[in-house]
Amino acid sequence: MQENLKVKISWFFAGLGLISIGSAFLGDGKPYLLPTAFLVVALGMLSIFVRQRILTVSAFTIAVVTAIANIVTGLPILTDEEAIILYASQLFLEGKNPYLYSMAEAFTIYHVPFNVVTGTTAGSFLPSVYIYPPLSFISVAIFHNLETVNVISAVLTFAYSFLKRRENLFLGSFFLFPALSYDFATGQELNLFAYSLAFIAIFNERFRYLFLGISTDVKQFALLTAILLIKFEKQKLRKIAEFMLPLLVSSIPFISKQYLASVVTITQPVAQQGVSFSLLTAFGLPIPSFVYTVLQVSLFALILLLNNRKELAWGLPALIWIFSYRDLGYFTFYFALQYVEWMAEKDGKV
Repeated sequence: MQENLKVKISWFFAGLGLISIGSAFLGDGKPYLLPTAFLVVALGMLSIFVRQRILTVSAFTIAVVTAIANIVTGLPILTDEEAIILYASQLFLEGKNPYLYSMAEAFTIYHVPFNVVTGTTAGSFLPSVYIYPPLSFISVAIFHNLETVNVISAVLTFAYSFLKRRENLFLGSFFLFPALSYDFATGQELNLFAYSLAFIAIFNERFRYLFLGISTDVKQFALLTAILLIKFEKQKLRKIAEFMLPLLVSSIPFISKQYLASVVTITQPVAQQGVSFSLLTAFGLPIPSFVYTVLQVSLFALILLLNNRKELAWGLPALIWIFSYRDLGYFTFYFALQYVEWMAEKDGKV
């Protein structure tokens, strides 16, 4: 009974995920993408009711072709994150350490719209530091743009999940974590790259911490999940070493005071934005930003101490974003992973 329900849920969310991917292309402003984008949406809707793997595979294949067409015909720069990653990758190709350079130049080079530039608590903007781990700009340096990196990671993860007969769970993630759809369609950020690696980690217990480490080397989200998971491991030092290996290897050439201050720090001087309790500050209450950081860290410590169920480690980090000073829906990264873990769990095993 429960397994049958899970199958129905997986088809439902997979269909919604395909609809989300197709819809993301519709806002791209390229008329020649519309036919295939609408086809992806239509097949996604159909797959909810006609549960055939050929439908979801066909829809995803069409989405990949659409994404390739989008890449070939050129991509507008839509976010400040995209601009600074592109600029950091260019500095890297020139043999320079991106962490030692101001990112301000990126906004001029890539003509970033003023309204998407991240503000700071000082009332200015934050183009001065590169806050992401090295694999973010190294991967883009190799493949030239963010969407290519995202699409390649999505194709490989879809193929992996198809072999595991879990492709519906991967497609469902695009609905539960909407940023994945926009990363696939427009390459705005590298959430899809980071998420794909964490998704694979759920099913690959042998190399789980290595995949989580590589994911963290793109964006730091998976770090929180890894910390909660390691609590339940017998060989804790070995798992920590596996997790840290990718980040250490990629970071060695760039280690500097600036690197530590921007990548390792738990605080950033960013302006309030999002849907957390920090809206109280936005509405006028004089609550300093560091108070939210203290609450966020305290809640995570409490979760680490009290949680006694390993399977919840994938989703529990979502709770700490309640107290984030700047939350742009980051919690959905963990919601999507928890959904996958719950759906894939059978007889206590994944």
